[in-house]
Amino acid sequence: MEHQTVLQETLATILAGASMEERAICTAILETGATQEEIAQKLGTTRKSVERRLYRVRRRARKLAAAGTIVVPSVSSAVSR
Repeated sequence: MEHQTVLQETLATILAGASMEERAICTAILETGATQEEIAQKLGTTRKSVERRLYRVRRRARKLAAAGTIVVPSVSSAVSR
């Protein structure tokens, strides 16, 4: 439960500076597991546009992690929960 709260807070921090489109894309991935192509069709855009927006979110996350603002969980701990 505590781990889930940390993950939610981390995601909220990453998305705090995100555009509405970036948030919509992340929400679609997290809630439905939609592919970039499916999200693009749903949002009326291209897969490349979705890819670029996800790149910006990942870049923001890397910067926040480098600054010590967030802690990126290891893949093994995220998968085992």
